[in-house]
Parts: sequence; structure tokens; C-alpha cells
Amino acid sequence: MLKKNFIILILIFISGCGYSPIYYNLTNEEFNIKIIGTTGNSEINNLIKSKLKKYEKNNNKKSFNIILKTEYKKIIVAKNSDGIASDYELIVNANFAINNSEISKNLVIQEKFKIKKNDNVFDERSYENSIKRNFADLIVQKLIAQLLSYK
Repeated sequence: MLKKNFIILILIFISGCGYSPIYYNLTNEEFNIKIIGTTGNSEINNLIKSKLKKYEKNNNKKSFNIILKTEYKKIIVAKNSDGIASDYELIVNANFAINNSEISKNLVIQEKFKIKKNDNVFDERSYENSIKRNFADLIVQKLIAQLLSYK
């Protein structure tokens, strides 16, 4: 019974203190993101652009023009005794040139992940593609967090 009362007390305290999740209102923010150019890895660029589509609004107060440059690397980290690659490191570098009427900044975001080589090429490739999608999600979240700090 004491445990139940304690949980209710915490819920009342949290609801009264103005707590809200960090990324809860990101889609309701008053800014516009427009990708005006991309270079680099087209797959990563397309993933990032599709995640940023919901921020393309024409009538918002703040507007950011962004030039996106990405680089994707798959580096061999370890080899087995036969000299065949056994571990890889996936690296994505995203460079955003952010411009609007008030600021002009460059933002570089890097994501890394290590994977083991899979004997099944199809499984390895699909796992690598899911990691790329996760990279794009993380990069977009970090970009939005930075843009929110510029307001």
C-alpha cells in the first residue's frame, strides 16, 4: 500500500511541475527547414531529407536553408587468421551548412557503429541498411536540437 501511495505522489508531483518530454513538441515548432543542396552519399541524403520533410512549411517565422554533405564509410576493423574481414565500423559524417537571415553556421554530426561480418550477405546488407536508417534518425534529432537552440 505504501508503494502505491508513493507512486501516486510522484505522478502528482511530475504532472504539477511542468514536465514534458524533450522531443514532444518538435513538430509544432515555428520554423521551416529547406534543403537547398546535397552532395555525398545519396542513400543517407535521401533518408535525412525524408525525415526533414515534416519541417518544410512555407509560412513559419524562422526559416533555415541547409546544404547537406554526407560521407559514408565502411572500414575493416579486424580480420581473422585467414586475412578475411571479420569486423567493420560504419561511419557517417553529415555536414550541414545552415543559413538564414540571422545566422550562418556549419554543423558537423558524426555517427559510428561496429558490426561483425555475417556469412549471409543478404542479412548483413539488410542489417547495414537498418543501421543507416538509425543513423539518419539520430542525425535529424541532433540537427533539430541544434536548430531549436538558435531560436
